[in-house]
Amino acid sequence: MSSSPLTSAPTAAEATAAETLAPDRARIGWGVTVPRREPTAGPQPGRIETIRKRDALFRRSLASADILSVSLALIATVTIFGDGRLQVWALALPLAFVAIVKAIGLYDRDEHLLHKSTLDEVPSLFGLATLGALALWLLNGAVIDGSLGRTQVQSAWVLLFVLLVCFRALARAVAGRMAPVERCLLVGDERAAAYLKDKLAISPAVKAELVGVVPLQPQNGGTGHMELPHELGPVLAEHGIDRVIMATETEGRDDL
Repeated sequence: MSSSPLTSAPTAAEATAAETLAPDRARIGWGVTVPRREPTAGPQPGRIETIRKRDALFRRSLASADILSVSLALIATVTIFGDGRLQVWALALPLAFVAIVKAIGLYDRDEHLLHKSTLDEVPSLFGLATLGALALWLLNGAVIDGSLGRTQVQSAWVLLFVLLVCFRALARAVAGRMAPVERCLLVGDERAAAYLKDKLAISPAVKAELVGVVPLQPQNGGTGHMELPHELGPVLAEHGIDRVIMATETEGRDDL
């Protein structure tokens, strides 16, 4: 079944007509209906594979950008700012750098974000460039055949930082164009859904669409607290949802 776009709330007449034409379905949000039968409780296998491929595309793109950044920084440090040459052990530095970045989670953060920005990583990338320059100085004889002066270390530090920021931003831009549109479902009210839809429309860096909205429902027992709707699992399967977004306080916020 094709999903309806999030535009406006259905009128009472439209809701009645929907129940008349499709008595086996129940409407629970803007353009979102679920079968009254009990379907699968999560995304369909094909959609799960799409999500995994999208996340892997961003991880591999960022890893490739880091390998290229470290390699170019090493080559430039030796050929432009010095007169030595790289040893065979220098081949292991880009891979070791990727392992460190993986350990601190910079390859896995994008799968949790709608707006995948390199600017948010600048402090971490600065620290990694500092660590890389320190490692290059400590491994002087093992990586570079020749003396490594202060100018070379400082040049490698600055160059690695600049290359990491630039190539990571480029990698995210390319991966974003190649990745499929991310289908999102909002758990919240209609005001939050309208706000999110507007933010997605004016955010070119975010490749996502809002499929619909599902309201929170009161907990059993009359405690006054809200909980996720029981129909959420069928909605994910029915509409091929990639990401569920919980609505929070949106007033005064400009970020996604």
